[in-house]
Amino acid sequence: MDEAEVVKQMRRTVLQMVYTAREGHLPSSFSIMDLLYVLYRDCLHIDPHHPKAPDRDRFILSKGHASAALYAVLSHFGFFDATHLSTYCQPGSLLGGHPDCQKVPGVEASTGSLGHGIAIGCGLAIGLRQQGSPRQVVVLVGDGEMDEGSFWESVMMAKNLALSNLVVIADCNGSQHYSHSFDYEGILRSMGWQAHTVDGHHLSELRRDLVPRVRASRTAPLFVRANTQKGYPIRRFTGDHGWHRRTPTEEEMADLMAELS
Repeated sequence: MDEAEVVKQMRRTVLQMVYTAREGHLPSSFSIMDLLYVLYRDCLHIDPHHPKAPDRDRFILSKGHASAALYAVLSHFGFFDATHLSTYCQPGSLLGGHPDCQKVPGVEASTGSLGHGIAIGCGLAIGLRQQGSPRQVVVLVGDGEMDEGSFWESVMMAKNLALSNLVVIADCNGSQHYSHSFDYEGILRSMGWQAHTVDGHHLSELRRDLVPRVRASRTAPLFVRANTQKGYPIRRFTGDHGWHRRTPTEEEMADLMAELS
């Protein structure tokens, strides 16, 4: 199975998880699937068999409502058995609507309160630096939570403390109407960050444009704007904000699965 089919299969898995649970955020999960796959395959230094090993990178999904995508990726890379995916959002399941670091192997922080993930990432980056660790912290945020004051306070602190081991990737999926035209990169550069833009949906371009920058040595924190489509590649999700937290009917489910086949 080639990589494109692997990622497509993970989207089908997420679709089934949300349909079965009657709960979840499909478009938000779909928009970050390619990013997560490339991060875990090519960037992050984390052993799925020892997810709490001290010598590891830290990844934080700040937009915790997209947890279904993270669970599918963690399972694919061996952090926990795939049988848990069918229990998503069920009573007693490890896998809740927002990720819980006390329950899910590979989850570094319990998230969902938007705008907090970068602050947690700053704290982890400070701790790694004090320990003399070469590892880094990668935080995936949504463009909506970048409206939070706590996000920009953390941005300023990261620059003031020269947290060069911190990477923030913004999923700019167009859910906020101005998100694709707003000059996040220019603002972050003016605040002393390195800043770049990538296409968030093409694996080859992510390998070319994202992976080397995440892996490279830096003297400043790194911001990466990932231009994505909310719900990619499902056509009916594009531009329809009503799907943000809606689950498909039986008829819609058949159509959506067919579109992902």
